Amino acid sequence: MSLGEELLQLEEKLAALYEECERLRQAAASLEEKKNLLSQQLAAEQELKPLNRIYDEGFHICHAYFTKERAGECLFCLALLKGSAAARE
Repeated sequence: MSLGEELLQLEEKLAALYEECERLRQAAASLEEKKNLLSQQLAAEQELKPLNRIYDEGFHICHAYFTKERAGECLFCLALLKGSAAARE
């Protein structure tokens, strides 16, 4: 094998390695994006836990009747919980 052929093979290997490196960078960026999105969703869920607990214990979480006992389902409270969940998504 001549020196020119070896050089050509090395250049091809180098080009393949550059392509692989770029593909891995893109994959890493995609994973980082997914991680950030999941972190934001988890943080939002943690913020809603106290409100869910208060509502489940039978109290209002809506602005109009906050912390007052509720006799049944409250559409305002449910809209607040549903709206907060939809905003996370």
